[in-house]
Amino acid sequence: MADSPHAEHGAAFARLLRVQRAKLGLRQEDVAEASGVSLATYVRWERGMVSNPRPEEVQAVCRALHISTLEAGVALGYLNESDLPARKHPERSAVHAALALIESDAVTEDERNTLLSLVHRRLANALGFERPPVLTDEQRRQLRQAEEQAERDADRIYGTQSGQAVA
Repeated sequence: MADSPHAEHGAAFARLLRVQRAKLGLRQEDVAEASGVSLATYVRWERGMVSNPRPEEVQAVCRALHISTLEAGVALGYLNESDLPARKHPERSAVHAALALIESDAVTEDERNTLLSLVHRRLANALGFERPPVLTDEQRRQLRQAEEQAERDADRIYGTQSGQAVA
């Protein structure tokens, strides 16, 4: 929020929008059209310039992007994480990031296999399997590196550090 004392919230909301839009393979124009929010408003939001957004517009964009309005409320600074209901799967974002990387050409075959192991393990946990596969220390190290790389790639691709929106 360039014009708000809580710029970190604007940046968090912008990142949430950009990442989800990219996951869905949508353009900014697609989101604006699907939500009924003006393209100019949506582009400003993706750039982190969010000042007193109208709740109905936030809700419409959340519907278009399949984002929880509670998650948007946290990103905008209206709610705290502690205000959210307990999450059954707090590692969901790591799985989504891993799947995005698996589908991209940005990882090696070894990294892809490590990421697949992460997804399998987390799905096993979510489905209640008794014992997910045990990773070696080296696999855990590779997994941490892959997760860190996924964050760096997201920052690079979506311009979160420079505040630039990607169309």
